[in-house]
Amino acid sequence: MSTIANHTVLPRCQAALSDIYYTMAGCYRYLGRGSMTRLYEQMAIQAGMLKTIMPSPDIINEQSIPALLEKDLSEFSATGTLRKYSRLLQRVPAALLDTLEVKGIAATLVRKLYEELNITSEEELKTAILSGALKRVRGFSNAKIDLLKRNLKLYKSLGSRLLLWDAILQGNEILRVIKGIPEVDDVSLTGSLRRGAETVGDIDMVVSVRIESRADFIRHLLQLPQIQYIVSTGWRRVSVVLYNDTQLDIRLTDEKSYGASLIYYTGSLRHVAILTERAEKRGYLFTPMGLFNGITGVWVAGDTEGGIFKELELAYVPPELREGGREIYRAGRNMLPQLVTFSDIRGDMRIRTDYEKGGESLNTIARYAINAFPHYEYLVVADQLPFEMYHQQFAEIDRVNSELGYPFLKKGIVVEMTAEAIAVPEKLLREAEWVTAIINEHEPFRYRQLFISACDHPLINCIANPTGRIIGARESSTQNWDQLFKRAVKTGTALEVNAQPQHLDLSDRLIKGAAVSGVKIVINSCAQLCSQYDYMQMGVIMARRGWCGKADILNTGNWENVQRFKQQHLMTYKNDSHEKDSIDL
Repeated sequence: MSTIANHTVLPRCQAALSDIYYTMAGCYRYLGRGSMTRLYEQMAIQAGMLKTIMPSPDIINEQSIPALLEKDLSEFSATGTLRKYSRLLQRVPAALLDTLEVKGIAATLVRKLYEELNITSEEELKTAILSGALKRVRGFSNAKIDLLKRNLKLYKSLGSRLLLWDAILQGNEILRVIKGIPEVDDVSLTGSLRRGAETVGDIDMVVSVRIESRADFIRHLLQLPQIQYIVSTGWRRVSVVLYNDTQLDIRLTDEKSYGASLIYYTGSLRHVAILTERAEKRGYLFTPMGLFNGITGVWVAGDTEGGIFKELELAYVPPELREGGREIYRAGRNMLPQLVTFSDIRGDMRIRTDYEKGGESLNTIARYAINAFPHYEYLVVADQLPFEMYHQQFAEIDRVNSELGYPFLKKGIVVEMTAEAIAVPEKLLREAEWVTAIINEHEPFRYRQLFISACDHPLINCIANPTGRIIGARESSTQNWDQLFKRAVKTGTALEVNAQPQHLDLSDRLIKGAAVSGVKIVINSCAQLCSQYDYMQMGVIMARRGWCGKADILNTGNWENVQRFKQQHLMTYKNDSHEKDSIDL
């Protein structure tokens, strides 16, 4: 239950002393001693309200500190722990104390876990649940076992994970509501949602609430209409299930520990492990409560993320990069890229209209985009149509642009790559301002041939949703992507990031590989309705996870830059029209 009990050097701050007292309250709850439980819960609140943990007559007199707390301050400020705390931990299975916070799980049931099943660790508890052994213990109903599964995150499956876009919408909505609770000082989304993972299991957040206000915060939180039922409530964590069956896990912290908790609970686990190791090598201790001097246990930093990174001689690491790769190494050498942002995007280069079934009119999308995204300079209309219809659409684009007073809408064509010739006449392709190819072949060898053909075509500028994946339904095409990226670079062919929630194609891993190879990336919403133009933000998140800067993304440039890219592609074809590189198939 305690986050500090196993460290050789222990943090010495108000939050750490509160943590000790709260853990002691849990121990006494397990032992069935209600009066002692209530005493140490009050002690935890008193400790959290201290201005300092250093005992002095002024502090003691000013804050009217209880005699028991006054007695403990000297020992805690000197050692970072309490002897009575250490002795109490030896009397209980400490790993099971969190189970007391699960709704409906009384101390008598927790004692049965230890006494009847000999469970002493969280892993043993998970095994007992999954094996069905817990069902044989009297008192553990199916409903209570389900709550335990929720608390231990054992209910998850691929099908239960949210697509990133759905998680963003749900997360931002509940974030807005929680910000309105009076006791909240600060709040942020964390976990895989904050890192921008393509699917998200739960919505995680860190909430800063003063220790004396936590009971009121929890009371107000549990009254929210968005909450379907409670999983667990405790001093440091509250877990509930929302009405859409999404689990919300809240980590509670205070102002002084807010930044440390953000880093710790944003993750990833590997990133935090590497950061912790770096802290130890530099003589620090890193916990969710802050960064502490490794010798004295004195608090050094923790109220902001930036303060911790700075103290560890690191550049700030954006959440999208915190996956435990090379980001800490690069941050220590000021080698992190300046990541692309949504405001850098100058236009969306594949949007669909009512010329395809279900879309909206050219006039509607033009005026919507100009008002909703004032930093956009162009939209490429890219419907996949019978070639006879493009003349009509191009004429309407000219008319709408004339009404706008400038050429905001650009004429795009989408062609499907097949073994036969492209179904759109070359003359029409030359009239278009941007040509995108799609490949609907999933057999690896044939896909590869079509990819190469698209790159080698002088009038094709970009290949859309290159791997053909559908998240949770269809895997990416199996290819030697490094070789295909080389072909795209040599021919000056851009690759798309399809920002539709179920695609996010290219993936973050392949985006990084493409960018390192020198491929120009185009981020597109592929929107068919005005409400889908915001998908561009997810494409930007994927590009950030792929370590892309502004220079890696073609549509961060103005239209003149896009046209120069087109001309370079055409010149490459003219200069090398008869030479085809051999690629190992």
